Amino acid sequence: MKENNQSILTTGNRFLMDMPTAWFMILSLIIVGAGFLGKLPTSMVGGFALFMSLGYLIRFVYWKVPLIKNTLGLASIGLTCAIIKHFGLWPENIVETMTNFIQGDTDFLSWFIAALITGSILGMNRELLIKAGIRYFVPITGGLVFAYLLGGLVGQAFGMSFKDTIFYIAGPIMGGGTGAGAVPMSEMYSEAMGLATDVTF
Repeated sequence: MKENNQSILTTGNRFLMDMPTAWFMILSLIIVGAGFLGKLPTSMVGGFALFMSLGYLIRFVYWKVPLIKNTLGLASIGLTCAIIKHFGLWPENIVETMTNFIQGDTDFLSWFIAALITGSILGMNRELLIKAGIRYFVPITGGLVFAYLLGGLVGQAFGMSFKDTIFYIAGPIMGGGTGAGAVPMSEMYSEAMGLATDVTF
């Protein structure tokens, strides 16, 4: 009986987050269930628990589908959560925990951006950074200018103004995508222009 229970809990010796898959599923269901019942704290602890549980659960399912795994990859996790939110399938308790974790009092996103930038710079070898910086300054600068100009021209071809394309599309992309580009830049734009963040995002 003990051996049978052990085999059920380990589910073929497969692991998620360094624990047997079955145990992870049980804990995740408890965490998600607490979120649905409004018993999950909206602090960083609750946010981490919820995001990690949902993220790994969705990843576990999608990694069984080669088409999704080999095309969307990890982006499928965020896309799935966004679709669920769009159709109002998340209960208000979970939405509140997610929102507070990313943009509310916890503001994990700001910490993540700061850690990403400083960690990337401080993690580099100083001498290598100086040598590479001197050699790559001109081509990198030229590439940035060309990318902005090309982005502005493409935007004009699709009916957008050159300036709007530079500030709202090319800038965030060159700045590092959503987390390191679009979100902090939209906050800077909103403060400078006196507009709400959702208008400039």
